[in-house]
Amino acid sequence: QKDEREAMRLYKLAADQGHAKAQCELGWGYQYGTGVRKDEREAVRLYKLAADQGGTGVQKDEREAYASAQYNLGVLYKHGSGVQKNEREAVRLFKLAADQGDADAQFALGVCYEHGSGVQKDEREAVRLYKLAADQGDADAQFALGVCYEHGSGVQKDEREAVRLYKLAADQGDACAQFALGMCYKHGTGVQKDEREAVRLYKLAAKQGHAQAQYNLGVRIKEMPVHNLLLVCATSMERECRRMSEKQCDCTSLRPIKDMRTHSIILVCATRLGREYRRMSVKQCDCTSSRPIKE
Repeated sequence: QKDEREAMRLYKLAADQGHAKAQCELGWGYQYGTGVRKDEREAVRLYKLAADQGGTGVQKDEREAYASAQYNLGVLYKHGSGVQKNEREAVRLFKLAADQGDADAQFALGVCYEHGSGVQKDEREAVRLYKLAADQGDADAQFALGVCYEHGSGVQKDEREAVRLYKLAADQGDACAQFALGMCYKHGTGVQKDEREAVRLYKLAAKQGHAQAQYNLGVRIKEMPVHNLLLVCATSMERECRRMSEKQCDCTSLRPIKDMRTHSIILVCATRLGREYRRMSVKQCDCTSSRPIKE
């Protein structure tokens, strides 16, 4: 079991001796209140101590610590957390970290250039920085770069490349990328149109609280023909109950079964409902399409 308080105590002992990585870890603890009481001013002080050592380290982990401290300090300056807000200082710190290969800093600096925050707006430079971070597997950068390619911002428009980048980020669980990729499948942007894949991706994003994905799913359910909606519900219920009681009843028979558990009764009802609506759907509509069906 993790003992965060003890970890912070030991980091403090090392930080007091000028250990940059310990200063950075301790600063992180104060920034987010992990193992110590949250204190963003103390986080700023510790990040500054570590960041000011930048360039003096020999070992890789030390260089990464300096870059991480510079990036974290930049975030605090950008948002005015524990220190007076200063977007130019944030950009300066992001640049220091980005030049050392820190992917988080490369992405953050790209955002600054894209929106002109603390620096003159330059979409091409934003794309260059996003690419650097994306090549290191940064999901935020992959998504942001995908948006640039989809809309032709700072780079020649390429919807297929946008889809490729969205997929990379979506596979890492990025909700924004999952939703954006779902939209591409829905409208056939850079990829063959696939409504089912769009819905699957919306669901992944919606589970993470993505508001627009939740809304899109709601709209789809609202517009779904009633008997198709019942079919979906019946099918889902049937599958779940089969999983629960596969060996407990004769699911191919509609005969009453003595001492049947509640979920087995639900299974039979779901099976009947599913079969009935499948029979109706075959005669009345193409259930693989999303076209409205009268009555």
